[in-house]
Amino acid sequence: MSFPGSALTRRRGLWRTDAFTCVAALLATGLSSCGAGAQTSSPAKASAVALPFHVLHRPASRGDIIPRAFAANLQKSDESPITPRDVAAARRVLQHDPAWLLPAEGEEVCLARVLYPLVSAVRGGHFPPILTHICKSVRAAELGELVEVQTLSTSTSHVGPVRVIGVAPDGVATIVIRATGGRSTRAPVIDNTYEAVVVHPTAVEFPRGAAPSVRVPLVSP
Repeated sequence: MSFPGSALTRRRGLWRTDAFTCVAALLATGLSSCGAGAQTSSPAKASAVALPFHVLHRPASRGDIIPRAFAANLQKSDESPITPRDVAAARRVLQHDPAWLLPAEGEEVCLARVLYPLVSAVRGGHFPPILTHICKSVRAAELGELVEVQTLSTSTSHVGPVRVIGVAPDGVATIVIRATGGRSTRAPVIDNTYEAVVVHPTAVEFPRGAAPSVRVPLVSP
């Protein structure tokens, strides 16, 4: 399951499949819903709100293109309309699994990620990677609320590590993830995004210059 800050992330479920396969896939990936994804590459779109994420303003490259197979489904999102122009403005982020940051209508910004199944099959069904996305207002993302926690274990009987993935605005070079027992983990911010594997995270923190530091509570799966 994935949780943002202190509340369940609004995840745009976009993987078109039958109900059983969807539920089985969720068990396989450790997600809270189904999803899929996007395409193309061009200058980031202009917005009524200045986007405080430099990665969206850099020139596009071939590596920024979201696979065509995901594009049509990504644009079928009901809650936060994503247009072909938004898809074209996507920029590749994160260092490991494929992920993209992109703007969306309604002055929102979204983080789309390719997720690989935690198990390769459930009851004989084999599952390919899926692309999911979560969106927040530009202001909320600037305050660190575009963040999610993904379990890395299929077991509910013991506490295991989780992956924390999030977005930070321009000017933030490092974030700190607080965990139970007074533990903390520092992670670099690269292209406005960060990721870290931790156990029992409780909050993400980062400075904002002269403004009060940001602290976003986290809930582990």
